[in-house]
Amino acid sequence: MNPKIAFGLFLLLVAALILTACKITGGTVSEPDIEECQSLTNLSKDNCYLDHNKCSKIQSITVRDTCVTELAKVKKDITACDLVVGEKAQGYCQEQIAEILNAHDLCEGIEDTYWNDICHHNLGVANNKDTYCALVSDEEQKEDCLFQVAIATNNTVLCEFLSTEKMSNCLFKVAVNMKEVMICQELPSVISRDSCRVKVAEASCDKAICELIGTGLIKENCLKRVNDASCSK
Repeated sequence: MNPKIAFGLFLLLVAALILTACKITGGTVSEPDIEECQSLTNLSKDNCYLDHNKCSKIQSITVRDTCVTELAKVKKDITACDLVVGEKAQGYCQEQIAEILNAHDLCEGIEDTYWNDICHHNLGVANNKDTYCALVSDEEQKEDCLFQVAIATNNTVLCEFLSTEKMSNCLFKVAVNMKEVMICQELPSVISRDSCRVKVAEASCDKAICELIGTGLIKENCLKRVNDASCSK
């Protein structure tokens, strides 16, 4: 190889190594990002540091907490949440890590009631665990958790723990999912039972189920649905 060309390639290689080293060690190559933020003021400055993950340079506690939380999520590190100052912000950070790791035991360490409930709820639904739902203190949220798990697992027993309206909706959905008309019998009113039978008959393409319906118009509607082209295929 021509000595001049070889020397030129050598210089390019050295330059590339120096450039890489600067990037790795946080040298002058990455500094323009910091200089860009330094020229700003107040919230704009904090948001700039947030964009560059420079949490320690952020003055606003709220923005800094957001920054720390995002880094904790990236690193999947629950201990990083200890650096979050706000109680609710810390609870959010812990809940997010619990979801990312799918680690229900981490919910127990969340002191903020709101995020503690969210943690039990979300992991209960994600893992179809009614035992997690039972730990939710907010009754409405607990019901929603049990409702979703009941439908996902076709568990009519869980439906029984719900309020009247949600219980009916739960049983209705499970009956249709399982194509089990006998579950319709557990619904509280004649109309709801007949409507359930229509849906089950349609789902299973079974005209015999329509004959169980006592209301004439609903029975006709049931037979029409079962005779539908999409059902007769």
